[in-house]
Amino acid sequence: MSTEDRFQRRITARDLLEIGGPLKQQIERGSVYCVHQVASEPKYGRVSLSNGKLCIHRMEDCQIPDDACIVNYEEARTLVDPSSRQTFLELGTNGATLGRLIIRLSPDTKGAEQFALICAGEKGVSYANTKLFQVHHRGKIYEYVGGGDYEYNNGDGGKALVAGLELGPEYERPWVAGTVRGFWGLGSSVSAQFFISTHDHPAGVCSPAFGIVEEGLEILTNAVQCSTDITEVYVQDCGIILNS
Repeated sequence: MSTEDRFQRRITARDLLEIGGPLKQQIERGSVYCVHQVASEPKYGRVSLSNGKLCIHRMEDCQIPDDACIVNYEEARTLVDPSSRQTFLELGTNGATLGRLIIRLSPDTKGAEQFALICAGEKGVSYANTKLFQVHHRGKIYEYVGGGDYEYNNGDGGKALVAGLELGPEYERPWVAGTVRGFWGLGSSVSAQFFISTHDHPAGVCSPAFGIVEEGLEILTNAVQCSTDITEVYVQDCGIILNS
């Protein structure tokens, strides 16, 4: 019996777009999932609805109800407009949820592509359960927060998962609060890490930048102000948004 044959009902991406009635109720109950094969093993990402946005939470190895509705991840992913992608990072501390950052990614850049696939857990690893590891230049206009070490969770790792991460003019953005950027160069071993600016820097330019926090930046800035140890703040969950 195949993985998908275990379930009573398979749905399509079109079903997700036409959400309503019983399917909406099932999503709200947490029993609609995407299924994705990673290294020949099935991984599952829960589908949720938040403020009208359909979200796919990161793929993971988990038990799901036998009566769950499932949709193929590759099919669901076609609903995402590559020119205007959104992802989310849900932050928490000491077991409590702080809130969600909604991040709009730049179109057609390798940096944005990598960030999205790690948020989705598409390659078998994600930012979930990784801590923020440093506040750089605390209190200065060029303050920013680092995170995303999915390998060692201490700022020493986070190797690239896509090829072709090279600096170019498409990655240069004004240094404004909420700018999301990476850190890479020839031979960099931490290319999957991300850094989020918390203040505007009128004369500054961010590179390599690939996104902007559109919602929830105050959650991060409050965490910086209230936490003497930013490593107590971590990514509880992450994923991609379908109808952004």
